[in-house]
Order: sequence, then structure tokens, then C-alpha cells
Amino acid sequence: MQALTVSEENHTLYAVVDGDILERWDLEKGTLEWRSYGAGEYGVAADAAGRWAATLAGDGAVWLWDARTGARLGSTTLPAPSTVAGTSEAGRHSSLAFSADGGTLWSATEGGELSSWDTSPDAWAERLCDRVGRPLTSSERARYLTSLSDGITACER
Repeated sequence: MQALTVSEENHTLYAVVDGDILERWDLEKGTLEWRSYGAGEYGVAADAAGRWAATLAGDGAVWLWDARTGARLGSTTLPAPSTVAGTSEAGRHSSLAFSADGGTLWSATEGGELSSWDTSPDAWAERLCDRVGRPLTSSERARYLTSLSDGITACER
């Protein structure tokens, strides 16, 4: 097991196992609810409302997951940490945590540098559109803009 977090409010445990598998466990029933492949092995976080899970890879890639289904929703690559004058480097990103409302994902480096990221469906859709640079097909919209983003007509501008 590489990373572990508990969502007490939802009675769930999230674990990254075997290097790249994200699992969600129901703590009340003691059962595995789902297993998804492609997770980052350096960190895992879940929001209190049970909407999101996030994993962190060694290369700074953060994957956002639908916590209810295990569907991988999108990714972003965290910028390399900066150095602080007169001290050692900040180190690699090593921790993730969600704000209480789940609207912000925080990352921290080994050296204590903090960054925040907007996790709203609108923000992730905007990043996706920036990467694609064209309107999404209906199958792409169904694949990349999940039920969490109902009503979003991304990349149609």
C-alpha cells in the first residue's frame, strides 16, 4: 500500500495499492466498492462530501476521480516547486488535502510549499478545453464530462 486516506463522514477508505490502483472501501460493511487503475502512488485525498478523490504521482500529476464511481475525471500537472532563497529546495509534492467544501485541492511539498487548485467541474472542463483546443465530440463529452458536470457545454465556444 502506497497511500491511504479515510473519509469518516462517508465511512469510506481510499487506498493506492500495487503502485497504480485506487480502491474505495466501505468501512461499515468492510467491502471493496470499486477499483480503478492509473492512480498516482504518492498521495491520496478525499473530500468530506464524498464527491472527489485525488491521487498524486511522482511526476507531479494529480488525477481527480469521481469518488462514487471510481471514474477518472481529469488531471493536471503541478508545477515544479520553487526554491526558497537561503534554504534547501522545497522538494517534491508529497501531500494532498481537500478544503472542507471540496472546492479546493491543496498540495504540499516536502519542504512545506503549499499550492491550491480549483476542483469545480467548470474549472476542470475549462482546462480540458484549453488542452483540446476544439469542440468536443458527443462521445468525448460523455467520456470526459461525467454526470458531475451535467449541463456543461464545454469547448463549444
